[in-house]
Amino acid sequence: MGVYRGGSTRFLATALEELAPGRIHVCAVDTFSGHDPADLPDGREGAHTTAKFKQTSAADVVEYLRDCPSVDVIQGRIQDVTRAVDEELHIIHADVDILLPTRFVLDLAVDRLAVGGVVVVDDYGFATCPGTKQAVGELLAEHGDAFAVVALPTGQALLLRTR
Repeated sequence: MGVYRGGSTRFLATALEELAPGRIHVCAVDTFSGHDPADLPDGREGAHTTAKFKQTSAADVVEYLRDCPSVDVIQGRIQDVTRAVDEELHIIHADVDILLPTRFVLDLAVDRLAVGGVVVVDDYGFATCPGTKQAVGELLAEHGDAFAVVALPTGQALLLRTR
């Protein structure tokens, strides 16, 4: 969730294919047009505005990932298109930077992440992304008994589904 130009998607797809050849399916979801105005009701969140992350396109990412057959690129606001992904999830990479889409992804983890699965939350430790840390805090306040959290020194957090 949150693809931008596809670098992390390529890394994850390649690594997962090495670990479980022929058994993975990666859904790469992004607006490919920056933050949606509906997700920034005040027009800004930390350093983020609707003008950020527009230097990409779904077509460019599809081309970049053309040799990753296990990847489906899905264009749209995460809250609008991920309902079509009706599978149990084992790993979620959330790199969406702001509160509303991060919270949506974490709620998706509550509903669909397998026990033993992991959510990698980018930007958790960065002051420029206060909504990300807030979303993780809200999730843990409501469902902390189902997740263990590890804050990494690189700014990410890992949420491990324990039950």
